[in-house]
Amino acid sequence: MRKLFASLLLVLVPLGIFAQPLWQDVKENSIPVSSPRQIVPLSYRTARLDQAALADLLARAPMEFTEAATKAAVVMTIPMPDGTFARFRIQESPISAPDPSGKVSEFRSYSGQGIDDPTATLRCDISPAGFHAQILSSGESVYVDPYTLNDQTNFISYYRRDARRQGAAPLCFAAELQSPVIKQLARAALSPTAPNGPSGSVLRTVRSAFAATGEYTTFFRQGMDTDDQAKARALNAIKVTLNRVNGIWEKDAAVRYVLLADATELTIIYTDPNTDPYTNNNASKLSDENQVNLDNVIGTANYDHGHVVSTSPGGEGTGGVCVTGDKAKGVTGSAMPVGDPFDVDFVAHEIIHQWGGNHTFNAGTVGECTAANRNGPTAYEPGSGSTTASYAGICGVENLQMSSDDYFHGASIQEILNWLNTTGTCAATVTTGNTPPTVTAPASFTIPKNTPFTLTATASDPDPDTLTYSWEEFDIGAASPPETDDGTRPIFRPYKPTTSPSRTFPSLTYILNNANVPPATFTGTSATGTNCGAGQTCISGEVMPSTTRTMNFRVQVRDNRAGGGGINDATTQVMVRADSGPFVITAPNTAVTVAGGSQLNVTWNVANTTAAPVSAVNVKISLSTDGGNTFPNVLAASVPNNGSANVTVPNIATTTARIKVEAVGNIFFDISDANFTITANGATPGLVANVSTRLPVGQDPNALIQGFIVQGPAGSTKKIIVRALGPFLQQFGITDFLANPTLDIFDVNQVKVAS
Repeated sequence: MRKLFASLLLVLVPLGIFAQPLWQDVKENSIPVSSPRQIVPLSYRTARLDQAALADLLARAPMEFTEAATKAAVVMTIPMPDGTFARFRIQESPISAPDPSGKVSEFRSYSGQGIDDPTATLRCDISPAGFHAQILSSGESVYVDPYTLNDQTNFISYYRRDARRQGAAPLCFAAELQSPVIKQLARAALSPTAPNGPSGSVLRTVRSAFAATGEYTTFFRQGMDTDDQAKARALNAIKVTLNRVNGIWEKDAAVRYVLLADATELTIIYTDPNTDPYTNNNASKLSDENQVNLDNVIGTANYDHGHVVSTSPGGEGTGGVCVTGDKAKGVTGSAMPVGDPFDVDFVAHEIIHQWGGNHTFNAGTVGECTAANRNGPTAYEPGSGSTTASYAGICGVENLQMSSDDYFHGASIQEILNWLNTTGTCAATVTTGNTPPTVTAPASFTIPKNTPFTLTATASDPDPDTLTYSWEEFDIGAASPPETDDGTRPIFRPYKPTTSPSRTFPSLTYILNNANVPPATFTGTSATGTNCGAGQTCISGEVMPSTTRTMNFRVQVRDNRAGGGGINDATTQVMVRADSGPFVITAPNTAVTVAGGSQLNVTWNVANTTAAPVSAVNVKISLSTDGGNTFPNVLAASVPNNGSANVTVPNIATTTARIKVEAVGNIFFDISDANFTITANGATPGLVANVSTRLPVGQDPNALIQGFIVQGPAGSTKKIIVRALGPFLQQFGITDFLANPTLDIFDVNQVKVAS
């Protein structure tokens, strides 16, 4: 057997050693620039792709929703901007209908599930325009694009935050032009307290017709291209955009847009701006023109959703998917119609409107965030908002950030699901085998004003997938500015989903560094990591509640399944009392030094929190040794909420200690304002050895395990720590739990010295 094993090693090891890597880093100054660069992020990694290795890998990728896809494990690596590589299990995932003539498209698209990061989903494609990829995850979104136009070998990998919006900011006119009937159909089921329920057991596919103005096609025309070649390039660009749009829609709504067959698509992609049926520079006219044109050229029964792309900064989605006479009224235009700023900030945004979705930002008087563009019944996001249906980056002093995040707000999901289940029933369905997660929100609580609190969801997934959570405030009220608590308006912005089921309000960094008071604005990058751009100023979007009010919260839980994600949600309420609070620690609140093992007097302002309806009779006191990020050391599990308690300081040496006092049976708390120092009282015992026994002990009621010998010099006073693992010994034949285990210590003369 040993000989056989050795011979296998001789055969298998060389395959691993000499396998050709898919990607190799390359110095940028060694890359030839033979064509224009359309996408130049602020920061990026350059890598060289082995085309032969890629072709071999993709040839082995199984088709999605087939038996082969459930068994095969074809793994693709993607270069990440930080110098690492991410692995994905990939499947072929077409976004175009097959050509009736049997002609095979040169554009191939794939989806992938993260291996190193299970929350990551991949959408990538390969075509004559090169390789493109999009990675969405609980971390930062990543894009891969050709270094130069049509480059098949050299690529850039960059974070979404480093993508630069080029040209004029996009303007959306949907709120002004969307018909009242469409708006009402979408928001008929909107409720801040009623959850949407589970979604994602099936993937809904929509037959999508994308038209292009002559100006759009001209943007992609190269050199001596014929009209047919220019059309092919424009169609390829549309597919790259739609593949990325699908990455978002599949994850958050389990919806996929499938383009009509290439031969049909090419009939609605125009090459001459002077003879096409479109007014490129007028989004409102384009919308109506597209409806007429698609019905005439394709036929209203032959598509479910229509959209037209142009080169004039403007867009709208005034129609409704599946609605005859309205389903093609979608427009997106940009002077630079490529890359993330176009695909995500704009196209994905406008398509939301075509499902009756509305803007979710609350700003109403600044920049493009005007009363005409703000939709009061769905204005759940402070300032410009930050989700896909927001106006991030175009609301002047009300901007939360400079570009929208690539996920949907709960209100958008609610509108989309309502449309799917009522009006948008033309979508075909594919059973994915995915089961959406289940989730429960905490019960409602009453808390004091100006006091931090944490909401924690409980969720599970039967598949199981790795879940992510996004907590959102679901309140509507007066438009901002100002960004203050008036008792109605939303005061906490949403953040991208994370793997933590908890969210602390305000963000922990503002509790630790700002005495619970988030700054009104920040410049550049905020303490929470939000990017406003170099030299740019944005609002923080977090304000502590200071009035008596009821705040509604919703948690969205995603299972991040590639090719059709499952999602679920739950709701809760937090009642704030202006006659209670703020609940704050008063000591230790400075950089004091205390000895391990000593008594520490912790004091806090009760601030009427024992009285009803807050009714916090007891508090828990905990210690952090990492500056307040975690609190693993419980100093007092439950003591009276009377403003003072003496606790014993653990014998742990640290210079970053913090105290947390939190209500027992409630969600509010405070953390001391400054790090303090603990000096250990005496040396920490060193580790002598790890000893264990694996002797058979039989089935007798009493089991004796003995034989450990620890020796030291006569008269030694060194401490010995004995740690036992248990309380069961199943591996030794004892199936019952140990009852009253004892540890006896004997000296060299077998005299018991401790027990």
